[in-house]
Amino acid sequence: MSFAKVIIPKFAFLVILKANTVEILCKIDYCQSMNSFKPIVLIWLIFNCSATFALTLLTQDELMEFLGTAEVIKIENTKLGITKPKKITLMKDGLTLRAVFKSHTEKIRFTRGNNFKRVVNQADRYENDKAAYELAQLMNITMIPATVIRKINKQKGVVQLWVEDSIVKKDIYQSKSNELDVCPFKKQKSIMHVFDILIYNDDRNLGNELYTLKDCKLWMIDHSRSFRLKKKVPKYLKTKKIRMSNELADVLRQLKIDELEELLSNYISIKQIKAIIDRRNLILKIWEKNNKPNYLKE
Repeated sequence: MSFAKVIIPKFAFLVILKANTVEILCKIDYCQSMNSFKPIVLIWLIFNCSATFALTLLTQDELMEFLGTAEVIKIENTKLGITKPKKITLMKDGLTLRAVFKSHTEKIRFTRGNNFKRVVNQADRYENDKAAYELAQLMNITMIPATVIRKINKQKGVVQLWVEDSIVKKDIYQSKSNELDVCPFKKQKSIMHVFDILIYNDDRNLGNELYTLKDCKLWMIDHSRSFRLKKKVPKYLKTKKIRMSNELADVLRQLKIDELEELLSNYISIKQIKAIIDRRNLILKIWEKNNKPNYLKE
């Protein structure tokens, strides 16, 4: 087969355009940089490089557009959580990535009074995952995978990027492994704790805390049971000291109710948004009362 007849997908041009600067993170050990590759190796890379490498070539906007419009070529059942989300494979312009699709939700907008409070404080909704992602992005917290809302097989839900090559904390705990010791995670854990208080996530567990060792990153997933109306610290964090930088404290102070309403009102109720502000005030009050403790030294 001659190279003239090779159909190169659109995504391949991103690889070629960035060939002079991008270090290759692919599956063959002798890959060091694209500058020295012969054409046959370049074509191999285009079609076989890992999703991890592919993601380095996409901007956040491009990734969001991909998740929202790419063709679903495979759907698999999972045994994750109570609502059993689907693992899906998406493909567009020659690029293939995996994601999670969650469609379980509960109506809360047409309930009133005490019944509204009860429903919100028990609801498991995919919209909460989208709200958590948008709030994290606003705060420049990049620890939640890219998340969009779209329809798959006429069913509306949330699509969240699959975290490739990740380690689930549950597996670390059960195996009593020390794998995580190679990376400094204390700062990221402190940020996670602050964020979980802010959105009142009382469902943080060993199965929704992921780690990738190649970039020493903690990933927070599964926020479908967050955004309760409660104005206190979630039970799992009551014994934890709130630690954060002055910069994160400033980000919290800058959260405004009108900005949050514009950002989140399509996903959660106004009362839930107001509860975010109440918990923000609580976080700052506790932190300042304890002499503003910063992150623990790694």
